[in-house]
Amino acid sequence: MDGSGLTRAIARARRVAEECILPAAGSSDAIFLALRHWLRESSRVLLLDPTYGEYAHVLERVIGCEVQRFRLSREDGYCVDSARLRSVLLNNYDLVVIVNPNSPTGRHVPRAELGSVLVDSPQATRFWIDETYAEYAGPDESLEAFAAASPNVVVCKSMSKAYALSGVRAAYLCASPQSIAESCGRSLHPGA
Repeated sequence: MDGSGLTRAIARARRVAEECILPAAGSSDAIFLALRHWLRESSRVLLLDPTYGEYAHVLERVIGCEVQRFRLSREDGYCVDSARLRSVLLNNYDLVVIVNPNSPTGRHVPRAELGSVLVDSPQATRFWIDETYAEYAGPDESLEAFAAASPNVVVCKSMSKAYALSGVRAAYLCASPQSIAESCGRSLHPGA
């Protein structure tokens, strides 16, 4: 069974090319699939702290990466300080994971603000934007179109929360065709 119907439906709904969508059996499936293809023990990763614990587990315990934390302060309401994030990103990470809106804090970085940070960031750094709760932030807050046109940004979307599909285990990645191919270890060129 293939996911071509699901891929077509998501691409149409999100207004991106079908080649920019990779369906998965839940966000954990997408996390395990992609991060294990991209990263090695020598990889350097930046995570928000606190954030969804699955990322630290996969990165530190499964892959064994060097993980650094971008600490969010209770005193600041767990807001992501974009200026401080821009500064930290100059450390040239292999991957930066941003859950937006963040879980468990619920804090959201507006699309325009986060997009600006991504544009100004090192192109060699790959960004994983987990938008499991993006629908709750507003209909125009997703970075999917941005990711589809970007060489280094991937959006992960779980369909279990906003669409009440937790038993279905449905999620997808949205990124450039090259990033989608790299997420699952496929070549864009058959026979290569």
